[in-house]
Amino acid sequence: IRVESKVGQGCCFYVLLPLIEGEAPTQSRLTPQQLPHGDKHLLLVDDEESLVNISSEFLQDLGYRVSGFTSSIEALRTFEQHPKEFDLLITDLTMPGLTGLELAQKVRQINADLPIILCTGQQEHPQKSDPDKVKLLKTLHKPDLFTDMAFTLHQYFNN
Repeated sequence: IRVESKVGQGCCFYVLLPLIEGEAPTQSRLTPQQLPHGDKHLLLVDDEESLVNISSEFLQDLGYRVSGFTSSIEALRTFEQHPKEFDLLITDLTMPGLTGLELAQKVRQINADLPIILCTGQQEHPQKSDPDKVKLLKTLHKPDLFTDMAFTLHQYFNN
């Protein structure tokens, strides 16, 4: 590691890593055509706009109808106005306004049977520290959640 710094101009960091001989490992990635599809209406909530956009596009490619929100409060207002329109809630755990667990609790007060998928970058299961213990369909861990999400939705809606 080498660092060069000039007053008033900033810093440059150089990180040199050793070359590894041999072939790079290949990951088996499924295309949207290989993943299970569905036709349900999903309420998707994440405070990061790019994740809402990417997730919505992915789920729409699988046939789902998606209502995406970057505000948990706006998502709750929409759900309160149209609670029967949504088949499932997918929400991020950490958000301003209402956290994913708080949103899940409020949604469950309106529709106790709505399935909820919680997405998180945290390693600890969020229910372990939550006193109200919101019953979740599944907790998916970022950043690699798309394939898991597709199979979770398929399994839930086709059982």
